[in-house]
Amino acid sequence: MNPADSTIKGANTIRYKVLSPYQVIQIDLQSPMNIVEFMQDNNSLKYIKDGNAYFVTLAKKQSKGKINELMVSFGGRPTISRRPPWSGGISWKIDKNGNPFIVSTCQGDGASLWWPCKEHQYDEPDSMLISATVPNNLLDVSNGRLRKVDYNLDSTNTYHWFVGSPINNYSVNINIADYSHFVDTYNGEKGKLDCDFYVLKEDLEKGKKHRHIPFHEELFSVLKSRMAEVKEGSILDYCSVENLGRAVTRYFKDLGIYNKGYKTKTFRKTFITLCRNRFQIDASIVKELVGHSHGNVTDKYYNLIDMQTLKNELKKFRRPG
Repeated sequence: MNPADSTIKGANTIRYKVLSPYQVIQIDLQSPMNIVEFMQDNNSLKYIKDGNAYFVTLAKKQSKGKINELMVSFGGRPTISRRPPWSGGISWKIDKNGNPFIVSTCQGDGASLWWPCKEHQYDEPDSMLISATVPNNLLDVSNGRLRKVDYNLDSTNTYHWFVGSPINNYSVNINIADYSHFVDTYNGEKGKLDCDFYVLKEDLEKGKKHRHIPFHEELFSVLKSRMAEVKEGSILDYCSVENLGRAVTRYFKDLGIYNKGYKTKTFRKTFITLCRNRFQIDASIVKELVGHSHGNVTDKYYNLIDMQTLKNELKKFRRPG
């Protein structure tokens, strides 16, 4: 990554299993990024470019069941995200201390905006090593766990992150900045869990005020089922409000309540109202549970007092005298 001219260059080694003995493979990379070379077994390969798709002719015989590798070298100045995270691309920003702040966002427009891959969202690699070389005054945070850092002689550092479970192409990301790093532990049901936090130095004190939110016991079975599917990384991989909303819509359809006018906010408001009215949970606790920054916001979104309570309280009134 070169913040000085907003360019990226690198290589992607794709390891694949041959399902059918075809001799052509499609790899995608969107303009203005460019392919430098395709190589297999140290041999340069021929290809045909059709829009953002590259059809690569594999010289090596592809035998069914074999595991092969294809190395793709690439480079260029990727599309700049005009409205992150809603538009795809790389954001090249400057923090309050004058240091580069670089972030990728590509769920809507595809990972091939900035790196060559097989652009099919249903097809996920079973694991991935993500290595990013950045100026030595910066730090890269990507997916999975940090395996090691190489301190290079050219005033750069290379951060190696590894994801040990299937991952969507669009979930692969870079977050490069002059981060502060601090560590915490969480007392899980089966022991302590290590938690690493990376925040901009200007937001360090704010970042340390992270919150641990409890889960209701009725959610444990759902979470355990999801954790069985996802061995490492985030349990939920919805990277935008729109996609999370679409997921909730699917759940509504599965529950048979899609056409009843319910929205995500409907259930949030109902939760707040039940907490305050029926279960008499303190307002400050409800505020924390739903993530509101101020109690006034919480108060705005629940029915303060039901009609029956108003009637009962009114009966308590006695005219003076």
